[in-house]
Amino acid sequence: MVSQQVASVRLPTGTDSPVQSVEATLELALASARNGLSALQASTTAIADTALDKPVHSASDYDLSGTVVRIADGDTLTLLDATNTQHKIRLHGIDTPERRQPYGNAAREALEALVAGQHIGVVVQDTDRYGRTVGTVYRNGLNVNLTLVEKGWAWWYERYARNDRELAQAQREARAARRGLWQDSHPIAPWEWRRLH
Repeated sequence: MVSQQVASVRLPTGTDSPVQSVEATLELALASARNGLSALQASTTAIADTALDKPVHSASDYDLSGTVVRIADGDTLTLLDATNTQHKIRLHGIDTPERRQPYGNAAREALEALVAGQHIGVVVQDTDRYGRTVGTVYRNGLNVNLTLVEKGWAWWYERYARNDRELAQAQREARAARRGLWQDSHPIAPWEWRRLH
């Protein structure tokens, strides 16, 4: 019964901004997850009518573009481009909890709610030591990396984005508002968790 109720929920058209639409979608997805539904099930219908479906950038603004075919965790996805080539993308400047870490599943579900099955663009920054493309992901103009930090599902990864004031500010605000993982009074940063485990 819950899945039928969630599936029929639609966000109002004409929302003020893509960020507000994403906020509502993430809230719906997380509430649904608590009821045993995946974020993707809860958000697919809700996202369809939002401002996110109005492109802001053209394909030429991105180094890579394609459809998201896999979400590995909260900061890694796989994109399938127009030539059917898969690209593993690591989101630049952020780090999310590991899957076995507290909030790891919630971070993955937040990324899933934003981009699973959707067309995205990537501004490439680098290639990491694992061969993944490191970049900033956009969905119809919305900076997905920044959104995850704003909602409290990712840390600003200062080591790799030292001068990114936008990510730094987003983290300060998320922490002050106790959003996402900041609900925990002493969350463990993923880089510390990896070192300990």
